[in-house]
Amino acid sequence: MPAVLIPEHAGSVESKQSLVIVISATFLALSALAVLLRIYTRIYILELPGSDDWLIVVALFLALGTSIEAVLELHWGMGLHVWLVTEEMVRQQMRALYASVLNYNLASNVVKMSFLLQYRRIFASSSPTADRVCRWLFSFVLFWAVLQAVLLGICCIPITAFVPSMTGKCLDTLPVWYFSSVLNIAIDFLIFAVPLPCVYGMTMHSNQKMMIFSVFCLGFFTCIISVIRLSYLPKATNQDDPSWNNVDLSVWSIVELNCGILCASLQTLRPLVCRFIPSFASSASANGERVCRRLPEVRETVQHQSSPSLSHLEGGRIEIIKCPFTQVPPGRKWKEADGRRLNVRQ
Repeated sequence: MPAVLIPEHAGSVESKQSLVIVISATFLALSALAVLLRIYTRIYILELPGSDDWLIVVALFLALGTSIEAVLELHWGMGLHVWLVTEEMVRQQMRALYASVLNYNLASNVVKMSFLLQYRRIFASSSPTADRVCRWLFSFVLFWAVLQAVLLGICCIPITAFVPSMTGKCLDTLPVWYFSSVLNIAIDFLIFAVPLPCVYGMTMHSNQKMMIFSVFCLGFFTCIISVIRLSYLPKATNQDDPSWNNVDLSVWSIVELNCGILCASLQTLRPLVCRFIPSFASSASANGERVCRRLPEVRETVQHQSSPSLSHLEGGRIEIIKCPFTQVPPGRKWKEADGRRLNVRQ
């Protein structure tokens, strides 16, 4: 550890540890609630769970692991000034930090993959271009996740040199972290932009279209948090007071992960809201959502879509209504018939 200039007020015990605990617990609880509601919606209301749902569950557990590792860092002195931390505490803290960075990278990429699979389920049949872009981005994110793990593995040789006082050589971490963070933000922007042209091309009332736009744009809020996190990278790599300086980056990493999980889950909850707040569905219909009109008793759906489009059978003519947020109307349920999923009135 480098020599530290101890200020005159070093006798005071200043701490940021409670801040980390409160923020971590709050955002983890919110994301866990959102994921539980999402799984309930997909399994019990739509009866259409998919791989994107299970990936977001994996991401939630990885986010939990990141929070646990942050608590371990707190146990070993993160959130305290360096003059209050022993050499052994610093070594243990850096081990927990290494595990946290590895977990954060993996969780971030799993959230990205969940978004992409979700968009494929919604737009695969209506937009081959969006489906193709999602497949390309998914392959790149998978490659990037592996590359990040490799880069983290070779950042110090031997790997134990990541811990201060251990012999070995390490790369300058700031450029590596900058490159990783900037590329993550760029990938996020591309992912969250994928559904926007599809929504723009939908034929519906402008108010309805704006509502759907706003739901899909929730993901860009995560990008804003990522940019804020990026601004704390130089401070986190400052070795003058590492146990104190690393707190802000740790907090924003936890917030970013959980907000990504929240945004991915909130986009799937409209059927749940319509189930328990029927007026919400009525309001949507009044703004131009024609799928709630009284039409024949059976409507065909596309099985592989997360929120199926409905076909109106009217006078022998089939009209496809492309709406990624269609809910199951009250008094109906999904049934299998002739190899298709049918929405049948009870």
